[in-house]
Amino acid sequence: MINLDKKLKSYSLLATGVLAFGGVQAQIQYTDIEPDSAINRNETMLINMNNGGKAEFKIQNTFSSSVSSGSSSIYNLLTLTPVDSNEFLGIQSNIVTSSSSSTYLFVPSVLETNDNIGPSESYWTDNSYGILYANVKYAYGSYSFNVKAGKWLNEEDAYAGVRFLFQGDSIWHYGWIRLSVPNDSTIIVKDFAYESHAGKAIKAGQTYSAVEEKGKDFKLFTASKNLIIANNEENAMVLIYNTSGQLMVNRELNQGKNQIDLNHFVSGYYIVKLQYKDGVFTEKVLVK
Repeated sequence: MINLDKKLKSYSLLATGVLAFGGVQAQIQYTDIEPDSAINRNETMLINMNNGGKAEFKIQNTFSSSVSSGSSSIYNLLTLTPVDSNEFLGIQSNIVTSSSSSTYLFVPSVLETNDNIGPSESYWTDNSYGILYANVKYAYGSYSFNVKAGKWLNEEDAYAGVRFLFQGDSIWHYGWIRLSVPNDSTIIVKDFAYESHAGKAIKAGQTYSAVEEKGKDFKLFTASKNLIIANNEENAMVLIYNTSGQLMVNRELNQGKNQIDLNHFVSGYYIVKLQYKDGVFTEKVLVK
C-alpha cells in the first residue's frame, strides 16, 4: 500500500469577492500530490477525497503470469474502484475478446479539462471492476482466449469523474481525480478535488470555485497551467500579479470563454484581478 501522508498538500480554496458584490457561492477542496504518485505492478493507493475518515476510492495495479502443465496465463488489470457505495462517471464499453462473443460493461470515462461532473451526467456506477485498462490472456492446449477492456491506456493528464457521500449524508459530493496511464504497467496519480457543497457540479480540473456576483456572471479556475475565465461582461480586463506585486498579465477579456496560458509562470500563488465597468473582483490562484 502506498503511503501518501508526506505527499499530500491540501488547500481549502475559497473565492473572495471584493467591493460591492462579493457573492461567494461554492468551495472547492483541492489536494495536490507532490511528487506525483506512480502506482506500479501489484501496488494499491487509497484516495481519501476529504483527507479525513475512510477512503472513498481505490486505485489498484494487479499483475500476475504463470506457466504450468500445458497452460499459461497473464492477468494485467489497472482499476479505479469505488469503496462502499461511492461511484465513478462511466461509459459503456465493449469488452474485446478473441472469440466471437462480446459483452459490455461500464468503465471510467476519460474526461478532458472543463468537462462537467455533476448530477446532469447519466452514467454513474459503483461497478466494482472500474477498469482503466485490462488485458487477460489464457491458453490451455488448443483452447485460448484474450480479453481487453478499458479506455485509459496511453492517456496523459486525463480526469476521472467521481461522486461520494460523507458519512450520514444523502446528497452526493462531486469531484475529479487526475491520472495518467503511460503504459500497461503504471498508473500515475497527480491530484484530486471535490465540491464541498453537496449536490453542486464541478468541472474536470477545477481547483477554484465558480463565483456569481449580483448583476454579473463569470467563472474563474485554473487547470493544467491554464487560467480559464468565462465572462459575460463587456469591456472587462484581467490583470495577474505575482506575490511581489509584479504585473504579469494585462489584457482585455472577450465575452465567452477566455484561456490564458500560464506555462511560463513559476509555480506558486498569483493574484488575479478582474476589472469591470462598475466593480473589481480579486482572486488568489495556485499555479502548479
